[in-house]
Amino acid sequence: MKTFFYLFSFSAIVFLLNACKAEPKEVVIVERIQGNWKVVDAFRNKRQTKLLNNAIVEITDTSFMTNIPPEQGPQKYTYNLNKIMLLDDNKTSYRVNSIRGDTMTLSTQIQNFNFDLVLAKNDESDKK
Repeated sequence: MKTFFYLFSFSAIVFLLNACKAEPKEVVIVERIQGNWKVVDAFRNKRQTKLLNNAIVEITDTSFMTNIPPEQGPQKYTYNLNKIMLLDDNKTSYRVNSIRGDTMTLSTQIQNFNFDLVLAKNDESDKK
């Protein structure tokens, strides 16, 4: 009976561990991230902060610009598998976590702090 219990317990744990694996994130095509965005919510190390609210992010097919420190003006970037990598000296990167309608969530690291940003697309970017 103990053998059955241990075998059942082991099987249940293996099943649960496999079931809890993170789902692969949907790859977002680059055209969906392009536009003028405004930070509407921000989290530093998983705690809400107003530090970056109203910051802007402008993404074109050739450049990435933001007023989030350190401000550098427009930068060339690469985009691959939901990762925006700026071609700057700091090797700044942003992970596109999701994009739903006019809302995009990004993750980045600023001065060794993890930031999660919720951005809303500005209407002006659709009029261009």
